[in-house]
Amino acid sequence: MIYFVVNNGYHLYDVALHLKALESRLVTLILVPHSIDARTIPRSVHRIVSIDRIALEKGKLRALLYAFRFPGLMRRQIDPRPGDTLFMYSEYELANQMIARMFRKAKVPVYLMEDGGFGTYLPFRHAESEPLTLREMLQQIYERLMPGLWNSRIHKVNGERFRAMDDRLLSGMLLYRNVQIKRDIPQHLIARPVFDGGATGARNNIVFLNEPIYQHYQSFSEYKADLVNVIAALVQRFPKVYFKFHPRESEAVRTQIRATLVGFESMEYWPGDLSVEFSIDDRAVGYACSYISTGLLNLCARSIEPIFIYCLLPSLRNLSIFVRATETLKDLGYRFPADWNAVRPTFQSGLCGKPLSTAGKTLMDFVQAAEQR
Repeated sequence: MIYFVVNNGYHLYDVALHLKALESRLVTLILVPHSIDARTIPRSVHRIVSIDRIALEKGKLRALLYAFRFPGLMRRQIDPRPGDTLFMYSEYELANQMIARMFRKAKVPVYLMEDGGFGTYLPFRHAESEPLTLREMLQQIYERLMPGLWNSRIHKVNGERFRAMDDRLLSGMLLYRNVQIKRDIPQHLIARPVFDGGATGARNNIVFLNEPIYQHYQSFSEYKADLVNVIAALVQRFPKVYFKFHPRESEAVRTQIRATLVGFESMEYWPGDLSVEFSIDDRAVGYACSYISTGLLNLCARSIEPIFIYCLLPSLRNLSIFVRATETLKDLGYRFPADWNAVRPTFQSGLCGKPLSTAGKTLMDFVQAAEQR
């Protein structure tokens, strides 16, 4: 049996790309939902198991009690055995780490898939973590009280906390691009299946993928000021600009953003919260713009030019997380826009049209290796 642990729409999009090559094997989806639209769940899988995430925001005691129940809840639904394979995308969700531990105890290989690009590339481009505050150290101790998470850790970059499981639990890290990750985990380049959907339409319209950077890197007032300048530059240079909210943005925040952008009458809001990878064919778009959204790299595989605009914003470009983004994009051969005048329908990133990986390995190679043990 092949298992995928997924948390959001991008994970499901990536699974869907691989399913055709795995169609001769039974596939089970383990859903630990953060933002999942039921319309994006592939119907060709053998089985779907859904289990609640560990919701720390609902209270530490309540989350801890649920964490102790979690292994039993999983065992009643899943019976991992030697010969199986588990693929997962994120360590950030503590439930994912507990699932990985359960599979490793059953002698099943666990592989960490690339989480949309930047979600994997940036946190561990360098091995060292920023020092944790006392509160963060207490949070790490608290999380380590959960079953199987004693070696879990918090890795801090630019003040933002990322989670990492015990490297020994992972059989390998599977990457689409040749980016070095500073972890004691075997890294493998794998081939990503080519999207075989329809054309994306006209090449001169653009979608702006909003990100809640005001939660981590800017004050909300700074974010709004920059956003006005960004949208003003886009509407001046592109015949049509679409604005897509991040799925996790609250309605209260969206109302404030709409009020901030009320003067841009030609801009159109993207309908719904379906992941852009699934909904892009509904609009004639040839360009995608954002700060460091993983969606830009995903859409690049669909020949939609990615425009990273953090490099043009003095308030962001020198922050350590964005410096890491610059290092990574330079390694990949990305051509940054020199100024706002370059952000127009003639922009070429240097990434579109390049194969993500020339490696011959596919997920089936790892599945067959597990079956032959």
